[in-house]
Amino acid sequence: MNADFENASFRYIPANDYAQPDSGIRLLDHSLALSIAYAESFKYQIQAEGFNPIEIDFSTIRKNLPCNVSLYLPNQASSNGEVLNIIEIPPIQFLVVVALNK
Repeated sequence: MNADFENASFRYIPANDYAQPDSGIRLLDHSLALSIAYAESFKYQIQAEGFNPIEIDFSTIRKNLPCNVSLYLPNQASSNGEVLNIIEIPPIQFLVVVALNK
């Protein structure tokens, strides 16, 4: 896993054994949680053994919260020129589904 910004991180999210089968949080089962850059755009390159590398480009919007706190939320993701769907999972989680090709 590579990214074009400092302090990039990721974490594997296993299946949630306690969530209801139709719960929205189940969408995150067996996924990767990626940190979001504090920037208008950033990219990740994912390399999984046995699959072709994939590069995902993100663009974000800045959201100002109370108490002088701001954060960047993804509003577009693409890979190889193809726009990817971003699914919002409240309160502040986002899911982008990409296919890994061999």
